[in-house]
Amino acid sequence: MGNHSPVALAALTPKVDDVEMFKRKGWLIAIVLGLVGAAYLGAQALSSSLFERELRHAIAELENEGGYQVERDEIQHGWFVSRGRIRLSPEGRDDWRASIPYTARHGVLSTQAEGDVDIALGTDRERLFGDHLPVAPPRWNANYASLSGEFDSRFSLAPFTMEDKEQGWRLETQGVEWDIYGQRGDVSLVGSVAPWTLEDDIGRLEVGKLEFDSRYRHDEETDDIEQQDEIRLSQLAYRGPLIPDISIERWRYQSNWQLDDEQGRLAVDLSLDDARMGDQSMIGGGVAIALSRLNADATRQTAALIREVAERGEHWDAAERRRLLERLEPKVQAMLADSPKLTLDTVDLNSAMLDMLVDIEGELVFDGDDVESLSLTDWEGHDVPADWRARLDGHITWRNVPTLLLFQLGLSPDIDDLEIDIDAGEISLNGRPVPW
Repeated sequence: MGNHSPVALAALTPKVDDVEMFKRKGWLIAIVLGLVGAAYLGAQALSSSLFERELRHAIAELENEGGYQVERDEIQHGWFVSRGRIRLSPEGRDDWRASIPYTARHGVLSTQAEGDVDIALGTDRERLFGDHLPVAPPRWNANYASLSGEFDSRFSLAPFTMEDKEQGWRLETQGVEWDIYGQRGDVSLVGSVAPWTLEDDIGRLEVGKLEFDSRYRHDEETDDIEQQDEIRLSQLAYRGPLIPDISIERWRYQSNWQLDDEQGRLAVDLSLDDARMGDQSMIGGGVAIALSRLNADATRQTAALIREVAERGEHWDAAERRRLLERLEPKVQAMLADSPKLTLDTVDLNSAMLDMLVDIEGELVFDGDDVESLSLTDWEGHDVPADWRARLDGHITWRNVPTLLLFQLGLSPDIDDLEIDIDAGEISLNGRPVPW
């Protein structure tokens, strides 16, 4: 050190203030890191807690609204990984039981879960997947966003083939996939069944792709419900030696059910591009109908009673059926009190085989005044009860009526449109009364 001046040595020696500053920065860094670590662990704990809360809520809804008995065992809670198994069976019955093991990996902002669904049938607990179907249980995976509560999940069933050479049949499938996504009170289901075939000694059935799309929304505060469903079948064909080939092309079903504080409304739309027998087109077209003005509160009560009945199973004797009608009657009466209306928006059908076009529209109203005077026991016979029939009023128009039908009805063949009037249950065709 002999070559350094005292001034240079002083410059190279750390000052006390600098050392203290470094210490303060070190403590600050340690505190920041500690806070970050605590926040990370807190976020992990929160993510785990929110996942557990939503899982408990889903189980409670299945028990209270879905008519299922739900148990959970083999539970392992953790900040990073949780495991368990859900056992699901119909309330009051022993037809089947589902076992759903799951593994959930919690992140800071979301949870990833996965597992499978194994179903046992009857009291012998034979496995649906494995004992009855030669395929592994369907797998599923899901993602749950901790802060927004949104989730998405996917289920898949692998393709499989079944064959019984003694009975002479063979089934080939190409798998099933469906997704469920949304959040509490707003859930959508989208899926598809890939084409499959069934062949035996007398023919071959080919079923094209089947797609389904459903959305269910429920406002917990107002108890308003809206459910939209759509099912689409690309094609179906049967070929065999005993009858001509039969096929249908592009069949579709749509429905929209709404239940608010005023009424229940159901709209249904059916369409079919073409149904053929051999080379001949049998029928094609569409139907759109709507049912409205169902009393809202009574509809909810009726639905709750029907769910309760469904949970009990199908074993009913005459006395039990009578007691059920007694419980159901006041709820059905209240449901009809607002004079429900059935609207035929569109009935548009075309049949080349029958050389007939169908173009119908109209509406039918059920008079709900003094509905308490009616009884469900009136329907125990085969005919429409007169007291119920007398509540019907409406008007229906059938355009371009086939001449052959006019002859069968005893009407002039020069008529273009058939006007159907219903007044207090009495029917008239173009002004001429006709009996039921």
